[in-house]
Amino acid sequence: MILKSQFKQLLFDKSKKENRRITYREVAEATGLTEATINHWANSKQLTQVRDIAVIPLCKYFGCTVGDLIALGSAEDPEEETRSANAA
Repeated sequence: MILKSQFKQLLFDKSKKENRRITYREVAEATGLTEATINHWANSKQLTQVRDIAVIPLCKYFGCTVGDLIALGSAEDPEEETRSANAA
């Protein structure tokens, strides 16, 4: 099992709800995190290090739980478990 970021989905949902495009820079400024950290959360296939210093501000920004931000995935197919969970 691996940890997989749900950042892009949360950002998509928030952008859709607010009917506007939200940039990584905007998220960085709102959370106090660096753009590099935001980019890592958005583009990493697997989270190898999860620190509360990033998780807490991201959860506050998106109004979500840690379980909404981080999902479990299979090492063989990181997308498979997420697809299965979304289908349920």
